Amino acid sequence: MNYLIRMIICVIPLIALSTTKTVAINPDGVQFQDFYQSISTDMEGNFKEPNLPLTKNMIQNKELIPLVPYFKNQDNLSKLLKNGFLVVPERKYDTFSKAYIDSIKEMPSYITADFFLHYFHVFFDHTLMEIEENYLYEDLLDLIVSMQAYLEKMEGASQRGPGYILALDYLTIAGSCLDPEYKTAVSDEVSAELRLIAEKREFSLSPLLRYYEDYSQYKPRGHYTKSSK
Repeated sequence: MNYLIRMIICVIPLIALSTTKTVAINPDGVQFQDFYQSISTDMEGNFKEPNLPLTKNMIQNKELIPLVPYFKNQDNLSKLLKNGFLVVPERKYDTFSKAYIDSIKEMPSYITADFFLHYFHVFFDHTLMEIEENYLYEDLLDLIVSMQAYLEKMEGASQRGPGYILALDYLTIAGSCLDPEYKTAVSDEVSAELRLIAEKREFSLSPLLRYYEDYSQYKPRGHYTKSSK
């Protein structure tokens, strides 16, 4: 998807070069950062270290200690009082929710920031996957088809500037990456570029871009491995 977006960004100015019209970009001069306001924060930590070793009377919910399997071992309880915490054997879970449900059966749980940060990442990744597959995929393919149709309607050498063939090649590669059945004329440069993308090797000279490109980055990763889209 990153490759396709970059290609579309490159194609837009190439189409502009292929015509005699002037394209105004951001005529109002609005910048991305104009929509955001920086907020400064000044926080000072106020955590008091406990006096170690602890005593049982200093432990909140101490009445639950006999119910916790780990504390049936007196050595574990001694480590808790000595250090203020206890490291328990590792248990593997598929999700945070399963680990949380399991843990509250045994002892009070301390929810750390990584719990929310991880779920924010999972939520964002799932949302991005849904948007890309169900909306952006078809929209991007329609955009490529429309841009190529616009170029193909241009007639005469005066309208087909130096970026004309290059723009068509860009669009052909993008369309072919999205849809293997994408039907259009393919130049030698496009065939070579698509072959390098399919092979997913390391740095090679791009037949179309004319600079060295890391083709190993075109290997699908993350949620992009779950769908052909």
